[in-house]
Amino acid sequence: MKRLTIIGLSVVIVVVFILLFWQHAKPSRDRKFSQNLAGVWSWEIYSLHGIRNFAADGSFTEQTVFKGTDTNQTVGTWYVKDGRVIVTVTSDSNKKAQVPRTISEQIVRIDAHEFVGTFGTAKAVLRRIK
Repeated sequence: MKRLTIIGLSVVIVVVFILLFWQHAKPSRDRKFSQNLAGVWSWEIYSLHGIRNFAADGSFTEQTVFKGTDTNQTVGTWYVKDGRVIVTVTSDSNKKAQVPRTISEQIVRIDAHEFVGTFGTAKAVLRRIK
C-alpha cells in the first residue's frame, strides 16, 4: 500500500511539472512569434496584393491594392496570444467598412522569411520585405 502511494504521488508530481512547463512555454512561444512577426510583409492573392507592417510596439498598417489601381489603407493594433495573431482594425480608408473590427489568424509557421497563417478555411502566405 505504501509503495502504491509513493508511485501515485510521483505520477501526480510529474503531471504537475509537465503542466507547469506547458503553461510556461506558451507565453515564450507567443513572444517568439511576436518577435518574428515584427517587420514588413507582402502578400498576393488573385488580383489583390498588399504590404503589411507589424511594428514592434504593437501597431500595424496595411495597404491593399485591388486590380492594380484601387487602394485601401488600414491601421490598428496587433498581438499574439495562444499561437494566434489578433489584429484590431481601428481605421479603414473604406468608409463602408466596420471599424473597429477584430480578426484572428492562426499561426501555422513563421520564420525570418515567411509567415503562413489561416483564418477560417483560408490560408495566407506573407513574405518578409524588411
